[in-house]
Amino acid sequence: MSKVPLPGSEHAEPADARRVGLPAADQRLTISIVLRRRHPEGEAASAHREQGGVPRVLGADPQDIAAVEEFARQENLIIEAILPEQRMVKLSGTAAQLEQAFNVELAQFEHRGMQYVSHSGPVHLSAQLVPAVMGVFGLSNTPLFPRSGPQTATQAIPGALGPSQIVNDLGATLAAYNFPPTLDGTGQTAGIMAFGGGYLLQDLTTFFINNQGLAVPKIVEVSTDGTVNDPGRIGWELFDQEITQDICILGTIAPGATIVLYWGQPTTQGWVSAFSYAVNDSTNQPSVLSHSYGGPELVGFSGFSGSEMNSLDSYFADARLQAISVFVASGDDGSTDGYLPDHQQHVDFPAASPNVTGCGGTTLTIAGNGTIEAEVAWNDPPRPNTTKGVTGGGVSDWFSLPDYQAGVGVPINPTSNPPAGPFGRGVPDVAGHADGYNGIWQGALMYMNGTSAVAPLWAGLITLINQLKGVATGFLNDVLYARLAAFAALNDITTGTNGFWDAGPDWDPCTGWGSPDGAFIASLIGPPGIGNLVPSTGPVGGGMPVTIQGTRFTGAIFPSVTFGCVQATNITVVSDTEINVISPPAAAAGTVDVVVTLMQGSSGASSVSKFTYFVPIPVVSQISPSTGPAGTDVVVSGNFFTGVTEVDFGGVFSPQVTSDPNSPDTVLTASAPSGVSGRVHVTLTTTATSASTDLDFFTYQ
Repeated sequence: MSKVPLPGSEHAEPADARRVGLPAADQRLTISIVLRRRHPEGEAASAHREQGGVPRVLGADPQDIAAVEEFARQENLIIEAILPEQRMVKLSGTAAQLEQAFNVELAQFEHRGMQYVSHSGPVHLSAQLVPAVMGVFGLSNTPLFPRSGPQTATQAIPGALGPSQIVNDLGATLAAYNFPPTLDGTGQTAGIMAFGGGYLLQDLTTFFINNQGLAVPKIVEVSTDGTVNDPGRIGWELFDQEITQDICILGTIAPGATIVLYWGQPTTQGWVSAFSYAVNDSTNQPSVLSHSYGGPELVGFSGFSGSEMNSLDSYFADARLQAISVFVASGDDGSTDGYLPDHQQHVDFPAASPNVTGCGGTTLTIAGNGTIEAEVAWNDPPRPNTTKGVTGGGVSDWFSLPDYQAGVGVPINPTSNPPAGPFGRGVPDVAGHADGYNGIWQGALMYMNGTSAVAPLWAGLITLINQLKGVATGFLNDVLYARLAAFAALNDITTGTNGFWDAGPDWDPCTGWGSPDGAFIASLIGPPGIGNLVPSTGPVGGGMPVTIQGTRFTGAIFPSVTFGCVQATNITVVSDTEINVISPPAAAAGTVDVVVTLMQGSSGASSVSKFTYFVPIPVVSQISPSTGPAGTDVVVSGNFFTGVTEVDFGGVFSPQVTSDPNSPDTVLTASAPSGVSGRVHVTLTTTATSASTDLDFFTYQ
């Protein structure tokens, strides 16, 4: 079978990885083939679902699945699982079979004390199968490690808040960020992506019950590839600390929510297994996901190939279409993201995905009264038992500038690598305190820090807002860039640097739009609401100017207003409380619901959102000429002429009636009929009624 390279599947190992040999020819491996989405993104334009609703399943095309099955049979590979909703087929075979099937050379590598199998060069497939396949996972199992933080510490930073105190207490941070104090996430489900390692229940008990005065949150564990909670492995301390930190932060913010841990191996295959399951989890139905892992999107440095990044991004797009908010840490190694050989800027993946909300880091200083005294981009010197930490951010090399970032000042990409081109996706979108909180790990103090602390912080806030609104917020960036930024709902960070980029007014590639003002953001997020329609009645023919009064109207890119099932035209968003629209025609008289749909949802039907269509009585305001013989073409002017079926002169119908094509509702021409004399009324008749006035006389000469 002739085979061709899968675009973007070229793979290279991290610079500090070491080749140590070859896998045994009979070593069995399981791989995951990710398929394209069955439906184009435009078919699932609705980005909102009611709480408790079943997510849309976009899934894989059955023909694509059948093509993979045929490929497996031809290559003597075993079909381990077919997952249509996850767009995934899992196959297994020996190393020798997989090398032949995909035309790759497998080798054994060692990186940071872990041994794994990987390959160099591209993956090959038949030309017929390539268009259907987004990525092949499992031929390379390069380990993906957590951030440098959190770290263990020998002693707590003093917790008392005095003048100019850098906060280490999570509760004080939430108060300074104005998180809604009366919400606890009850009824909500938030997911944490967990890759390798584990947590100790006694650590959570000590942290929540003894330190925070809270109950340990309800935790549901989902294994997506056989990985389970496995704390205490030698060399995996960072994995344990990362998972423990994320649970502590998210659980403190939303103690009433259910936290789902989606377990997977710390590899790209583990990631795709966990994310594909989480965004299609119809059992737990998370509305928020927090992800604290990542690495430079530079292909060949941290284990990502281009096709793997595109595949993972497709699952983030699925989450976006199903109203699941995904928050991702932007990295702790500054503008280079740890890639030092070229000393240029590089951003972190998956924060670079245009379908997630990238979370950068700040250093928050709280005044004695608990308010924000200062906040700067996170760029710390080393502390005892910790490492230097600098917020990640910059411009993507791989992902192009998304529509929502147009006009916000994302700079030209200085690396200018394809396929993103000179203008790539800007990272991050938001920020928050990354300079550390006191936590517990293995019974001792853990210093929780890094942008990996910011992702669960924002995930927790949106969990609270989802509880308040009763509807999933969905992809935050839609409302962030179009609405929250316009209202200055975030604390703008204008001081500090991450190396290549500086913080500045409005959005910047250091701290995004800034840190949260929780209650203010909550007031701006949610579906629009209609309070009044002025007027609330209009003619069946439409054309009535209507003012819609209500709330949360601004920030719409493509506003929609429907009268019943009919889309209105000439929609103008005047302010956050007013929309002007022209009523569309209706099929018949009656009352319909008016619904405003913006990116943050749709207004609900109520007694104040009703519009009543009526069949109007024609009103004549002028006849010209008003005198003449039979056969005279008489121009009749007035209102509500749409639907006029007859014009009679003193009881005799005009033989010819013509509407003005430019003004059909206000002007028509009727020929004066014969058989009438003297001064007569000209009467216009619709399907329902007719009327006459003192202005509608015609005198025969």
